[in-house]
Amino acid sequence: MKSNRWGRAMRQALTFVLALAILLGLFISCERFFSPSFKECIAKHQAYNASDTAKENPSGFLGSISAYVECTGDFVDKNNGSITALATIIIAAFTATLWRATTAQGKLAREAFIADKRAFVFASGTAPFYEPDATTGHFNWRIGVAWQNSGDTPTKQLRFYVDGFLTNIPITPTHDFNYIDSRAPPGPGMLGPKAPGVAGQAPHMPHQAALTPQDILDIQNGRKFFYLWGWARYFDTLPNTKEHITRFCWLIRVVGDPLLFNPAIDPHSLRFFNSYEGRGNCADEECISQGLA
Repeated sequence: MKSNRWGRAMRQALTFVLALAILLGLFISCERFFSPSFKECIAKHQAYNASDTAKENPSGFLGSISAYVECTGDFVDKNNGSITALATIIIAAFTATLWRATTAQGKLAREAFIADKRAFVFASGTAPFYEPDATTGHFNWRIGVAWQNSGDTPTKQLRFYVDGFLTNIPITPTHDFNYIDSRAPPGPGMLGPKAPGVAGQAPHMPHQAALTPQDILDIQNGRKFFYLWGWARYFDTLPNTKEHITRFCWLIRVVGDPLLFNPAIDPHSLRFFNSYEGRGNCADEECISQGLA
């Protein structure tokens, strides 16, 4: 977008220069072919140069230039009203072109400033947490999301939504990423400049069951798939900027033995990783192109 606007401004400037060249050519053509007084003046100079001696006159080339300048001056003097009107039109056209180029440059500078300083929120990784299961003595799991604001300004009116599902088949190309669980609606938040944070989790607590050790074993063996997805909607604090959205969709992978996990011995023996899916990962205009804005 920025390059297109800059290219448009350059084309306008080149168009103006070309217009000046065309106008200059028209001016020269008018005085040479359509002005009797200019023709008469040139003829007089040519006759004078022909009758005088070479010693008393400048070289032919310099004489022609001198005659042309003098005759052009006479032409301008006799047609000053028309030329003034034409010059006024040219100045107006130049002013308009300069204004448009300056406006385009100002927009480019503002967009560059906003892109450099505005808040940008994205999901940066998983934040899993465990729940002890008193019945089995093992630990069940829910997966939270780590978020990051990589911008130089804080967010405004930030809202998070995170969801997920355990399935026996891979996610479909038509999965509804606009679905919202009414029992776990989007929640508010705020991220300062360069600030991380954790928000959202799935399966939703308390009405959805956590992932059991058996679920994790099935995920590791390819019998089941757990998908984590969601979005962040927010404004930045810069004036007159639109709402932003960032979406993510991950397939969750697990390394470690869930049956042997014991946080008192090694809280990092079970590790969760995310791999990006082909759909549902986007920001702003990308989400619009995916129909997920």
